[in-house]
Amino acid sequence: RVSEDSSNPDLMIEMADVHEKLKDPEAALDMLERAADYRKGSFDLVRRLGGLKAKVLKRKLSRADRDGDAEGAGRIEEELRAFQAENARNLLGLRPGDAGLRLQLGKLLLRSGAIDEALAEFQKAVEDPRQKADALFYLGQAFQKKGFLDLSRKNFERALEGAPAGDERTKEILYNLGEIAEAEGEGELARSCYSRIFEVDIGYRDVAAKMERF
Repeated sequence: RVSEDSSNPDLMIEMADVHEKLKDPEAALDMLERAADYRKGSFDLVRRLGGLKAKVLKRKLSRADRDGDAEGAGRIEEELRAFQAENARNLLGLRPGDAGLRLQLGKLLLRSGAIDEALAEFQKAVEDPRQKADALFYLGQAFQKKGFLDLSRKNFERALEGAPAGDERTKEILYNLGEIAEAEGEGELARSCYSRIFEVDIGYRDVAAKMERF
């Protein structure tokens, strides 16, 4: 059917589905890329393309690791990070009001070391009540990486408001606040943060050792 109607994007997408069922993501990706040429600006297609290309790159990365090709694996990992950020930008370009996409882009940028760009995305995402708690948390992380500990603390404390005790995110925030307090020579405050974690999870990271030290 594709050979008889080679410019039909619906058939190309169907063919991509078949290739995916046959566990051939490379061939599926080729079909989706062809379909995208005929359906520029399709959010769903761009999102699916992004997921599939990331899957192809992850398979390549896995093969490189299995073959002991550290240099090749590093190169593929860098390509994967760059592609994921580019794809997130493309999706955001199609839906600029989607704070969830903006948060996702910020996280990818933060992971790749583009901290200033990540901060800009988190600062926009925090305006959406549905993304506010996550955005505040990542703002805290980004400012901490930049060395702006006062701003980091402020955002972590805001992210902590209303967070349930014992939650993984809560413990991570408290641990980061403890580290900031330590860095600023505030031993009592650091111990207070660590003790709140220790109270609910004695095995969390090295918090037991920190409590002993304090």
